[in-house]
Amino acid sequence: MNVTDIPFHQYLGLELAEPPYLLQLKTAQQHANHLGTIHASVLIALAEAGSGLFLMNHLGRPHGAREEKLPVQHDSASWQAADHHAEQYDYHDVFPVIRRIDAKFHQGGQGTVFARCTLDPSELSNVHADLLTKHRAKALVPMQVVDVQGTLLLSVSFEWFIQRRSLSVAH
Repeated sequence: MNVTDIPFHQYLGLELAEPPYLLQLKTAQQHANHLGTIHASVLIALAEAGSGLFLMNHLGRPHGAREEKLPVQHDSASWQAADHHAEQYDYHDVFPVIRRIDAKFHQGGQGTVFARCTLDPSELSNVHADLLTKHRAKALVPMQVVDVQGTLLLSVSFEWFIQRRSLSVAH
């Protein structure tokens, strides 16, 4: 699944970005708040989608599927600690939901904005271990939203609860 294919993300206009960013948004008038800057909920949505993309990149790949080149922030050597579990389940086997958001808005912004993750993927090794042994895990994913000048607009942490889909309630 490509996070940019989610209807709400399409509505907002979220796009994949070049590293070190995960996603970008070229803002328009409909993204503005009463001050003429980007609405807080738009910044949160961009960061949340980026955190989901980050988790998808590092919670395995579909069995038998060709590896997609998704944007990553760290060099390949830093992924090894997390990726050694990836072949034992795939991201279609996990069901992540947001449990908590802790956000700090730094200043208003306009124009194109970018979401980046500040978590080293090797820190996900406990998440992988918990998914393999307990079939559920918590992941805290810190994100930032910046403008084209690199000005920090939002820093936010998303706490995800992740359960193996095979053990969750059938849809």
